[in-house]
Amino acid sequence: MTEPRSYTFQTATLHGKVIGAGVTMLGLSMLLIPDLAVEDAPLVGIMMIVVGATFFYMSMRQSMTGEVRLTVDAAGVWFRDWRMDTVPWHEIADVYVGGSRLKSTICIELKDPKGFAARLPEDQRARLWRNPLIRMPVLRIAPKMIDAPAETILKALRAFPIE
Repeated sequence: MTEPRSYTFQTATLHGKVIGAGVTMLGLSMLLIPDLAVEDAPLVGIMMIVVGATFFYMSMRQSMTGEVRLTVDAAGVWFRDWRMDTVPWHEIADVYVGGSRLKSTICIELKDPKGFAARLPEDQRARLWRNPLIRMPVLRIAPKMIDAPAETILKALRAFPIE
């Protein structure tokens, strides 16, 4: 039996922590360093501390939850940015890497895109056509949104039989 795989995006939370800490430190410096040319330096400093600390807190919370962005299991493929239910394996015709060397994407080609769209709930169907990762008959996964190389994701996808 093939093991299910889940992928997260911890790099984004690291960036959020660094940015939040940096903004907080700038805010502290505006409060602690006297004689700044800005008349409202204390107010600006307090606002920067609040924004930076909030940004840092949100990034910490997200990294602790380990939000899953991609799941590949026996039921099919689920990618958070598609904003729809799991795509079952019997709907998938092919899986391959597309795009360019600088901007590769994992492409999941559907067997019957119109039938697939018709089986989705109304709210998901309405969002389907506005999503830049979905261009029927291909659903795309951007590897840059997941902490795994495209080859690793493709290998996990190909481990399951496409019917």
